Amino acid sequence: MKRLITIVLLLFFINNSFSQVKLLKEAEKAYFTKKWKKMPGFLQQVEKNSFDDLKPYQLLQFYFFNGMFLANINPTNMGQQKKSIGFFEKSQKLMKETKNYAYSKEIKAEMRKVSNNIRSTAVLKTKNKEYASSAGLFNFLYDKNKKDTVALYNAALNFYNAEKSQQAIGKFNQLIKLGYTGKGKQYFATNTKTGTVDLVASKSDLDALISQGRYKDPQVKDKPSLAPIIVATLEKLYTDSGQTDKIESLYKKALNKYPNETQFKQIKANQFFENAIKLTKEGNSASALIEYEKALVINPDFPEANLNIAAILLNKDNDIVKQMNSLTTSPSDKIKYKQLVEDRNTNFNKAIPYLEKYHKLKPENKQIGNTLLTLYKSTKSPKAASFEALLNK
Repeated sequence: MKRLITIVLLLFFINNSFSQVKLLKEAEKAYFTKKWKKMPGFLQQVEKNSFDDLKPYQLLQFYFFNGMFLANINPTNMGQQKKSIGFFEKSQKLMKETKNYAYSKEIKAEMRKVSNNIRSTAVLKTKNKEYASSAGLFNFLYDKNKKDTVALYNAALNFYNAEKSQQAIGKFNQLIKLGYTGKGKQYFATNTKTGTVDLVASKSDLDALISQGRYKDPQVKDKPSLAPIIVATLEKLYTDSGQTDKIESLYKKALNKYPNETQFKQIKANQFFENAIKLTKEGNSASALIEYEKALVINPDFPEANLNIAAILLNKDNDIVKQMNSLTTSPSDKIKYKQLVEDRNTNFNKAIPYLEKYHKLKPENKQIGNTLLTLYKSTKSPKAASFEALLNK
């Protein structure tokens, strides 16, 4: 009796295995003939018939055919498109484990096609102001490919436009953490079916789509830095959501991640400038000068920093003049007087370059122009005559 049971069970396994092979063969036939509607019936039966007993190659076929069915049966159904990616990923994992790369090329091509379809749909949804749906699609693309930071940026922007503040804050912070600027090349092509000009993820994707005949008229454009937009948008999100305490740290991060951005350089220069003003009010002019100079290292064309350095230097003139006025006509005082005149001119000559820079940046300020002329005359500068003529025009 025991022997009989063993034989019966063995026969059942063989029959079931044969059935699975047959069903997968039918699915494969549907795949090659692109009869997508026939495929799910075969795959559903495979899943019902002792799915756990599938051999690795059969399981690979099951995942691959499911992915192909979902990718092609209805390309406008984004839920099915995303599920197809999941099946293709399972296929890739199994191929790696078994070192059987039977469908490797097909899967890569299909995943690229599906990803571009999802991207095109997301772009279209953005144009139609379906921001929340578009954000979800772009976010899916980034989750599947962490190198696709363009998708992350678009997800952040669409979350923002959909008024989903917390999701937008999270995505924009991710972008700053990555130091994302968006600079580089941007690839576009015209969809041969819809006629729309779509953004394509990369040059390799663009080449593949053109060779497939799905797109035409490729275009390559330079992308400006998006860092200022990212930081400004995140600042607004913090302000609107009552999180103004996070703005200072936001700009510290921005300065660290975007050291070459002109806008953030000015922010850093402003910080040194504000420190200098504070130190001046505290009576610490020497330290204030150091801070102003730091601001000018970042931005030499900072008008107010140049002017304030000149002001600190010229303020020393009051003490010099007081000393000069207190002297007598004695021989020793005459020597002191001569030294003070030299000190005064030395101080003037230190201030002149800063006033010259300020006047170059803001020539409309007549008061500063007259002050500069006075210094030229006091130091007997050869620039005095021509500068006076310029002022009198």
